[in-house]
Amino acid sequence: MKVLIVGDSCEDIFLYGKIERVSPEAPVPVLEPIRKTSNIGMAGNVANNLSSLGIDCDLATNSSKITKTRFIDSKSKQMLLRLDENDDLPVDDNYDKFNDLDISKYDAVVISDYDKGFLSTSQISEIFEKSKMSFLQTSKSLDGWCLGADFIKINYFEYLKSENFITTQKDQLSKFIVTLGSKGFQYEEKIYPVENKVEVRDLSGAGDTFLASFVSEYLKKEDILDSLMYAQNMASNVVEKSGVNVAGNKIPNVKVLEMRMSLD
Repeated sequence: MKVLIVGDSCEDIFLYGKIERVSPEAPVPVLEPIRKTSNIGMAGNVANNLSSLGIDCDLATNSSKITKTRFIDSKSKQMLLRLDENDDLPVDDNYDKFNDLDISKYDAVVISDYDKGFLSTSQISEIFEKSKMSFLQTSKSLDGWCLGADFIKINYFEYLKSENFITTQKDQLSKFIVTLGSKGFQYEEKIYPVENKVEVRDLSGAGDTFLASFVSEYLKKEDILDSLMYAQNMASNVVEKSGVNVAGNKIPNVKVLEMRMSLD
């Protein structure tokens, strides 16, 4: 089983520190760094999760670097600030950066689109046409371009942006999966609540874990509801931990295919 993940990725940095005083310059806390962690995020986190679950993965992603740095109080585990750098990538819709990819050799393609500029809607649609099976996670507003996917996973905020479109797709509702955070997920207009309530420490990457776990289980069993329940349980496990974590117990081993952003 071999899967291609396509989408924007970033470096997720977590800077943990202690707070013992307030700045004399302004009424803000002073964070004294204690430790720092770093790992690949966004589409890269989807790929790492799939790999940790035993799926052979390639990742086609941006070569330019996006970073998201989170400043965390070690005592309370509260995030104080998030600093995003190089958050918007240039889009060149006329340049097919995927020409050299043999998409047909993959058992499935997962599009993890954070709408940072790496993928246009026309490029996504073209990838669907070449895929044996396709899964989409996107921050874009949905329209006809997305219907080539076999499954479309979005969160509740993304659902609200595209609610008018989704509710008119009566014959396509089986494609749409809406995650609802602590309330569970919605599939075919039915809500499936979280089975085991957990103490949430960090939501970072939970959506990526849900998607990867669903893809992994569905490719093995082809049972939609069982795979969704499995994904929900895996996502519940990772939010109990601080930082970005993967669902499986295998060490991720992902081949990264860095793609140019323009003709330059």
